[in-house]
Amino acid sequence: MRDKERLHDYRFMPEPNLPPLRLYTTQTIPAGIPSQQIINVDELREQMPELPSAQRIRLQQTYGLSEEHSSVLVVSDEPTSPEACYGWNFGRCFP
Repeated sequence: MRDKERLHDYRFMPEPNLPPLRLYTTQTIPAGIPSQQIINVDELREQMPELPSAQRIRLQQTYGLSEEHSSVLVVSDEPTSPEACYGWNFGRCFP
């Protein structure tokens, strides 16, 4: 342990202007707490966008795309043209 961690001047002091952060799920929210003081983790999860790995899996399972094609759709910054997607499926039907 370093010396200055034991010295009086280096002790942790909480910020007096910041209230403590308390996280709740939908099931654990106590009654009687104002809504401004509640941080609901479940609501935050619903607002988050779908992760790229989950999106690739969903595209593969829902539309039967290959891993390569689903990766191209997820990674591309610009929307993929319908012609490119049509070519992927057309090539599968008429090799």
